Amino acid sequence: MASRANSAASLIAGRRIADAPKATWRAVGALSMASFLASFTAMLPLFGNGSDSDQDMVVLLGDMRQGVLLTLSIAFLLTAVSSGLNQAAKILDRIGDARTLSVAGAPRGLLTAIRRREVLVPVVVATVMPALAGLAFQFPFTGPLITQRPDMLITLLATLVAGIGLVFAVQECCSPLQTRLLREQQRSTD
Repeated sequence: MASRANSAASLIAGRRIADAPKATWRAVGALSMASFLASFTAMLPLFGNGSDSDQDMVVLLGDMRQGVLLTLSIAFLLTAVSSGLNQAAKILDRIGDARTLSVAGAPRGLLTAIRRREVLVPVVVATVMPALAGLAFQFPFTGPLITQRPDMLITLLATLVAGIGLVFAVQECCSPLQTRLLREQQRSTD
């Protein structure tokens, strides 16, 4: 990310991710597995030829799919809470750097953009890539059946988008903390 950065925010966020990759990816690792499983099981209820035993299997597979989507939702919730706490701690740890950037003339929007990219890039990568891989593994079995029940795919996509949105909303809750800490520094130097 840092090597292909086209803005200061991308460069700094990329460097922060590169400086602590283990901590960055540990926070979203479970989300990757849940995303893969949810996308892999998204089309499972489509199997069957209409007999009673197949109907039971369709119900079972549908319940499995709902359970996996619930697990994915819980993984997003835990990731959101974890990333919110981590961002608050990182703001407190890096307030000196933020103050230096602020005194040097960096706009506050830059600090917000850095924080957003530092959180959202790993979350999006850890969600979208495994979801695409799960769909790719499932496609040979359900390829033409997807057109019969697109609601299952739409439900998966809605869950992924809502989860990423939740992580974004929680990390935005850290903005007032950073603003207040930067304001306190300005008051103490006046």
